[in-house]
Amino acid sequence: SVQRSFWGQTTATVSYVGSLGLHLVTDLNNPDQPLALTIGGQSSNGFTPFPHLSGAQWVEWTAHSSYNSLQATVQRRYSHGLSFLSTYTWAHAFDNSNDVLGGDYGGYRQSYLIPISHEWGQSGYDIRQRAVINVDYDLPFGVGRSFVNHPGILDLIVGGWKTDRQWWGQTGTPFTV
Repeated sequence: SVQRSFWGQTTATVSYVGSLGLHLVTDLNNPDQPLALTIGGQSSNGFTPFPHLSGAQWVEWTAHSSYNSLQATVQRRYSHGLSFLSTYTWAHAFDNSNDVLGGDYGGYRQSYLIPISHEWGQSGYDIRQRAVINVDYDLPFGVGRSFVNHPGILDLIVGGWKTDRQWWGQTGTPFTV
């Protein structure tokens, strides 16, 4: 990370973040399925030794993942009633697994026909760009502020209020047609 201070209370930070995952869990279809392609629409249950168990899923720890990102942050610490934080992330994530927790849907059709090592591609959670902006502002009304700077009933009504705004935007996750 590299950080620089501007105008006293404002800082900017640029960081590289990367990770590599090894021996990750992945979901496979039943390895007792026949090692051949069948015509679409036909059931392969007649070719399996235990046709009533053909929907079973197997779990292996053979998948890998990779994540790389450039992250930028601009932050103004609380000063004169104002603070803000804005972040931007430019990232790319790859893996050769489906997410068992639901990020990707479905298992592999047949790991014997297409080995898991050949399934390297964009992760189901690959969000390339994300930006977030948070702004907090103390309204200038009430004791110790610019307006209505005296105790009383008006201070109780309009004093001490704060407003904040949040905005975020991001690109979508990959999908197949």
